[in-house]
Amino acid sequence: MAEEPDLRFLGEQIRRLQGDVRVLKSDMAQVRADSVKVESDIAAVKADISRVETKVEVFRESVDDRFDQTVELVKSSFRTLANQLNAQSEQIRVQSNQINSLSEQFSAQSTQINAQSEQIGAQSGQINSLSEQFSAQSNELNAQSEQISTQSNQLNIILGEIRALKRS
Repeated sequence: MAEEPDLRFLGEQIRRLQGDVRVLKSDMAQVRADSVKVESDIAAVKADISRVETKVEVFRESVDDRFDQTVELVKSSFRTLANQLNAQSEQIRVQSNQINSLSEQFSAQSTQINAQSEQIGAQSGQINSLSEQFSAQSNELNAQSEQISTQSNQLNIILGEIRALKRS
């Protein structure tokens, strides 16, 4: 008959196997605990991401609102400057008409001076007065022309800023 196997050897193998199973069970429990911790960490990270997304959305809306306010302010400023420019242009036109009128008056008075030589002294004073008015209005026109030039430069700067804002 065949020789029977040594049971001590099998018992020892079974004990080793049982030890290995215990270690394996312990390792599996540790893996499960680690898995729960990782899932908890993932949930915390997702919550953090959600909070960051909310903050970014609020910030984006704030930036959009500020940009819209800036555009409206630029438009309003441009309208105001354009209205001021139109008003000053009208003033210049009126004053130009006044100057033309004064020039015509000066010509008429010059003709009267030639025709009435005995009133040259009195009318000479009138001519000097009209000449001073003409000079004062001319200086005023020059000053207003400089203001218009300055405002035109400001409008060009604002338009450049608007174009830069539109590009961005």
